[in-house]
Formats: sequence, C-alpha cells, structure tokens
Amino acid sequence: MAGKKMKGKKISKAEAAKLDKNKMGPCQVDPPEAEVEGQELQRRLAECPYCSRTSWIVYDTVNYLWYTCCYCGGRFRA
Repeated sequence: MAGKKMKGKKISKAEAAKLDKNKMGPCQVDPPEAEVEGQELQRRLAECPYCSRTSWIVYDTVNYLWYTCCYCGGRFRA
C-alpha cells in the first residue's frame, strides 16, 4: 500500500508564484484506506522541509509536481 518515506524539497518564492495549480498533488494527514489491489495509487509519507512533519502524498512524477503541507502550508516537491 505505502512506499518509503521521503524528504520534501523546498520551493523558492519566485518558483512558487509560477506553480501550476493543476499539478498540485493531494496530501493527507491520516494514512490511506486500503484500495482494490492493482488499482491503488502509489502513496508515500513525505516530510515537509519547512516544519519536518509528515503527510501522506500520492506520488506521481507525471501528474503531481508539487504538494502543500497539511500542517504549515509550505509548498514542496517530493
């Protein structure tokens, strides 16, 4: 169900102003519920580079290019 924990990478303020909102990945505090085998998304724990707290993200390098921390609102790449 879940992959390894990863450390997020900070996004500069200049880059944050240009982010495509359609490429923001989902982030959640609670662990994901079990999904149908073979149809599950690749979920990982990601550590926010700003507040060091962890959130569950859907890791997808094509559709989701950045995330917003569930706790502090910091924007980061996974």
